[in-house]
Amino acid sequence: MQIASTEEKERPQGMPYLHWRVLEAIPQGKENSIPIAYLMEKLAISQLDRRKVNNIINDLINDYDYAIGTSSQKDSRGIFLIEDERDLNLAAHTLNGRAMAILNRQKKISDNFENKKKKKGA
Repeated sequence: MQIASTEEKERPQGMPYLHWRVLEAIPQGKENSIPIAYLMEKLAISQLDRRKVNNIINDLINDYDYAIGTSSQKDSRGIFLIEDERDLNLAAHTLNGRAMAILNRQKKISDNFENKKKKKGA
């Protein structure tokens, strides 16, 4: 994984310009994290394009190998470039919580559907 520098002056070869702008706007370390809404405001990107920005962040992680984390903790809420093991652990903890919430939602939807089917059949 790459550690991005906010001092990068040149866009990495092949990286779309908007991806580079988003990367350059992400601060280093959880202590400097910023909400994605603020990042979008800083880049003059409409809040209506939130999904596009989320897709760009996914591309930066999955296609360009940057270590980007997010946190929902009160003291470090937002997005940041992972600098050390503590940042990595926080990002992993945040993702694990989201993954569990999604799995619980999936189970509840399935249970609700099955219960609805049983009621109709009764």
